[in-house]
Amino acid sequence: MQTQTYALDATWRTLLSDLGISPQNALRRANLPEDLLQQASVRLPPDSYFRFWEAIEAETGDACFPLRLARTIRSESFLPPLFAALCSPDLFVAAQRIAKFKALVAPMDLAVIEERGTVAIEFTWPDGPPPPASLVVMELLFVVALARMGTREEIRPIEVLTTRPPAPSDPYEQYLGLPIRRGGTHRVTFSASVRIPDQRDR
Repeated sequence: MQTQTYALDATWRTLLSDLGISPQNALRRANLPEDLLQQASVRLPPDSYFRFWEAIEAETGDACFPLRLARTIRSESFLPPLFAALCSPDLFVAAQRIAKFKALVAPMDLAVIEERGTVAIEFTWPDGPPPPASLVVMELLFVVALARMGTREEIRPIEVLTTRPPAPSDPYEQYLGLPIRRGGTHRVTFSASVRIPDQRDR
């Protein structure tokens, strides 16, 4: 059964520190308890989580916040299930592992579609408060960042689609190697030939 809440774990403290953001300031801005990230296990309903996300974005004052966050992600701060994705034999298996993990920590569906020499990861959110556009873009960028960490190559997706592309668009195009296009879904597509090296090869 899909979870209805978003999990906040210890990696958020590390992430906020890397971004130079005070957790207390972000939580206060989101009207959440200032000690929330000190608690062992925290789950937030979508509206609270979206407020927290928008508060972090406001604290950075960065118009390209999703891009900044994608560049901040480090494999050392990953939870075991995400680290396992980096150890997958190929992008399809890695995407499946990410999808299973995401289903446990957030109310979203990830469909992994393999066809015509491509692997696509498509995000779907349930009915209710829509996620902030920047959060959707970050999820798409996260998949690209994870693929690059796993391959240790600056691989480029074949296509990135979302219903609300970010602006300004140029920084994202420079990062991805192609523009984020407007579409009826949230999807990032790679060539199926992308290989994740065996740990013994590293």
